[in-house]
Amino acid sequence: MQTVDDQTLVGKLTGDQTRRSFIKAVAAAGASTVAAQALEIAGVTDLMTDSALAAGDATPFSEFTALAASSLDRFEVPPGFRADVLIRYGDTFANTDGTTWTYGYNNDYLAYFPLDGENEGLIFVNHEYPAPFFQNGYKQTGVENPAGAPAAKHTKTDAEIHQEMESVGNSIVHIKRGADGIWKVVSPSRYNRRIFGGDVPGKPDTPLTFTGPLAGAPGTVLQAGSGGTVGTAGVRGPRIAVGTTAPGTIGNCSGGITPWGTALSCEENYDGYGFALGNQDFFYGWGQVAGNEYKADTGAVGESQRYGWVCEHDPHDPAFVGRKHTALGRFRHENTAFRQAPGKKFVLYMGDDQANQATYKFVSTRAFVPGDRANNLQILTEGTLYVARWAPEGRRRFSAINGPLLTATSGTGQWVKVEDWELYDTRLSLGGYTTSTAGTRRPKQGTNTGDTDPTSANYAGRFNRDIDTGGGVLANEWLTHFAMNRPEDVEVDSDGTVYIALTNNSGVNDVHGSVRRLTEAGNDPEALTFTWQDYASGGVTGRPAEGEKGFSSCDNLVFDSANNLWIVTDISSASLRGSTNAAPHYDYHANNAVFMIPRSGPNAGIAFRFANMPIEAEGTGPYFTPDEQTLFINVQHPGEVTATRTSAVFGDVQTYSSWWPGGDRTANFTPSTPIPATVAITRVRPPAPGSPSTPPPSQTIPAGIPATPGVPGSPTPADTSRPVLTRLALKKVSAAGFRRAGARVTFAVSEPATVRIRLLAKVGRRTLTVGSRTLKVGRVGSSTVTVRPSSTGKAVLRLRSRLNVTLEVRATDLAGNARTTKKSTRIG
Repeated sequence: MQTVDDQTLVGKLTGDQTRRSFIKAVAAAGASTVAAQALEIAGVTDLMTDSALAAGDATPFSEFTALAASSLDRFEVPPGFRADVLIRYGDTFANTDGTTWTYGYNNDYLAYFPLDGENEGLIFVNHEYPAPFFQNGYKQTGVENPAGAPAAKHTKTDAEIHQEMESVGNSIVHIKRGADGIWKVVSPSRYNRRIFGGDVPGKPDTPLTFTGPLAGAPGTVLQAGSGGTVGTAGVRGPRIAVGTTAPGTIGNCSGGITPWGTALSCEENYDGYGFALGNQDFFYGWGQVAGNEYKADTGAVGESQRYGWVCEHDPHDPAFVGRKHTALGRFRHENTAFRQAPGKKFVLYMGDDQANQATYKFVSTRAFVPGDRANNLQILTEGTLYVARWAPEGRRRFSAINGPLLTATSGTGQWVKVEDWELYDTRLSLGGYTTSTAGTRRPKQGTNTGDTDPTSANYAGRFNRDIDTGGGVLANEWLTHFAMNRPEDVEVDSDGTVYIALTNNSGVNDVHGSVRRLTEAGNDPEALTFTWQDYASGGVTGRPAEGEKGFSSCDNLVFDSANNLWIVTDISSASLRGSTNAAPHYDYHANNAVFMIPRSGPNAGIAFRFANMPIEAEGTGPYFTPDEQTLFINVQHPGEVTATRTSAVFGDVQTYSSWWPGGDRTANFTPSTPIPATVAITRVRPPAPGSPSTPPPSQTIPAGIPATPGVPGSPTPADTSRPVLTRLALKKVSAAGFRRAGARVTFAVSEPATVRIRLLAKVGRRTLTVGSRTLKVGRVGSSTVTVRPSSTGKAVLRLRSRLNVTLEVRATDLAGNARTTKKSTRIG
């Protein structure tokens, strides 16, 4: 078995190789006393010694009947699966110290940290932004209530702003799966806690500290500039400190994990919490509270340099004080994805989620060292940030909506260093403010409107300049070579390939988005050049089968151990079918959804629709448990367009566009306020015997799957029958042969199952495991596999030429039913 030191660690805690690498790394890292105790309880040793599953085998989720598009007010999953609300906004959960917390609003990113393997753990959840209308009745100026209804409310009290501050930030929640397979919150628990968006009266303060090159007293010049002209590569500006602490964290969209056991959350839309910037989506008016942190300062109007960073938290350690890492730059961070290759420095990939923004890579000065917590907690505090420069062009441009593609689908690129002084306002220092006209620059807006000379204005942008693209044709360098079509989620595959979800960019007629694949030169994470290829394109596929008509506006990505790519979509709620201003090019898609794209086999490259969201909702934060028996999905902002409609009246649920999860607007069932929630999807019975490991042919699903009151989804009768095991046999093998190459074991199983094989020997008074293997079997009938010796087995068989053993095989089907069968045999 490989050690942590010689493995490449990547991505999320999902997929067999990644999952095991992560667990081994955390086990070795000693993330904290709490984490070490939790991992010991989780039985990490068993997970570490299991044989790895080869990519391509079926998982509990890779076999399903694809769904048709839906505009119903329901969370839909395929037959054979169920979806249960685990926790929703407003639910309370407690710590053992007596503190009661409230689950936040608009849950986005989610990561699962095991306490007891796949059955008990912690979920770390981001709460991206509040919903003032649903929380306190606030409407933006210009959105009135209908005649005869109560007057629209356009101001907030301090208490209402504090209510919103409490509803954003992060949640750490202890959860456990019961014998019935249903997940529930463990409360009270020493792990349960919240991080808020600011100081909330009557609640514990949840400050974060700053690290890295810009940490220090706010506004302090840490290093003087060396001169140069803005807009040239030689510019060197002053390095200015952003602060030592922040009272909380806001705008947390997606995030990531680290191999030392911490969670990363990303502050994205941080620039609308203070002063009004007009009638826009992300404005909350928190600047009305005297003395708070959400005032305009030296950035653009409404921005505070305390926000816009990647934050680090330790879910296992309630005493851990969160940190904001300035070395990772300041922009609209969507997520993080790491890679740690043997003998290389730690690398973190990030996207800036806005049209015409960029993808970044951070190369730490340090490598991850298992067990060295002091080193590992410094990894994100010092290093070099790079921005991706694409050739021949970064954006996918179309002649018209659904028109021909005008740009290349593959090319090369390089990583360009970001200077320390550009970390302060990275996206503006590099790209500046640009218009869609090639070559047009404009200076910083807001407080410095007098800076009209684009060659000297702050934030004119180092790459916001004209370049010759050939034959004397001038083009804006940033828009041509750095800008992308909303780089949201970035994920690293187990082979080191980087996948980027490019959601959309209507400015270049890319309304459906795509997934791009980046390969570092020499597969070296520290390389400064790369190649790229557009891997999957959004839009109508033309395939006749329901559930295969295509995805649009991809957002979060996740891989499973069967080599499938899972995608959740983020079409703007106002553009969805059924909305007042619905965009016709999204009509085929209907509600946002979850898709699976096989990357091998006969269905490779086809997007199969797995789950449908309720009205005006977006699915976010997809995350599998280690055994891949559960997929967590956050359902964000159901019914969000309600607040922009003049017909909507606060407190009158009949005027709300969604009633999920308490009701169903399209079925006129249980009128309720729409509430964001975290959903656990599980399989309740196995597929039919002989089902292939890739999706079966799609078929039209009847419109909607009826939901049990208060429990969205598709519960089906529970499968209580245990699998049948037969034909147990251990092929004859000598002691030396077993030590060298293992033994061949044959068995037959009546249905797809997870099979654990153990060779047990009684030595003296002790029963020892001399060989073991766990694998997933996706087909019915006979299988033959190799079981290799454990270190204990090798030691015993060095002293014995024959050994009586018990062949024990345990099969657990997809519904959790298990059967164990034993047979006496021998080695030698």
